[in-house]
Amino acid sequence: MKKYAVGADIGGGHIKTAVINLENFQVIEGSDVYIKVRESENADVILSVWAEAINTSVGKAINFGNIHKEDIEGVGLAIPGPFDYEDGISLMKHKFSSLYIKNIRKKLAIQTDFKAESIQFKNDAESFLLGAVLMKQDPTIKEAIGVTLGTGFGSAFYSDEKSADANLWCAPYNGGIAEDFISTRWFINRYFELANKEIKGAEDLYNTINTDPYSKQIFNEFGETLRNLLVELVEKRNADTLVLGGNINKASEYFIEPLAKELEAASVKLIIAEGTEIAALAGAASLLRNAK
Repeated sequence: MKKYAVGADIGGGHIKTAVINLENFQVIEGSDVYIKVRESENADVILSVWAEAINTSVGKAINFGNIHKEDIEGVGLAIPGPFDYEDGISLMKHKFSSLYIKNIRKKLAIQTDFKAESIQFKNDAESFLLGAVLMKQDPTIKEAIGVTLGTGFGSAFYSDEKSADANLWCAPYNGGIAEDFISTRWFINRYFELANKEIKGAEDLYNTINTDPYSKQIFNEFGETLRNLLVELVEKRNADTLVLGGNINKASEYFIEPLAKELEAASVKLIIAEGTEIAALAGAASLLRNAK
């Protein structure tokens, strides 16, 4: 019985891959690979790098993890939309534009040792939430919500051991949409409003939390926004767990308190994922659990 699959997480400037144990959803030590590739490159370059990462992870798992190639079921890719996940066709124009309407499954099958039907795709936010729950190995998690706090606002629902895109980024909020207030863009714009200076993102504020008077204020505002948006959503979905991931999550100690207090009062578990990409790899690889 095959027990492993390659998980791949596709970012705008890189691909991360690793071989995942499909019984406990942990990474096979030494099999992780990270390769940079610009999303503006031509299709041949992008797909060659993706295939290289997949093949390298397989080789590392065989060499260092004492795993046989025939025990690796296939590849699951966590990839942003718009994307035809069932047929493996990219529908993105805003990034990876050279891959538009190309069949990624067929092209990767040619460049890897896996059959086309053994290459599966899932939305990156969905993959993150599914993987985070599977890695937790907590049978009490029945209904969960996952959000990624980063360049954009990713979100997903988990129920009955499956995840689905929640599309919360476009939810109406404060005269705009949620992503206007939960994204790197908001941190940049808000800091410029207050300080008339430019920053690259939330990490700049995290690094100046004790010296810049605006840093704490902005994180406090962000925390209130999260509470206002997510507590209501948790109640509507009757969720028992909320999972947070994404790069901004690294500064969670400075904004999480308002949300954490309300969730605790409602007996809702809060999971702050330490490795968003690792969870996405596990969730994507889990697509091969029931492969025949």
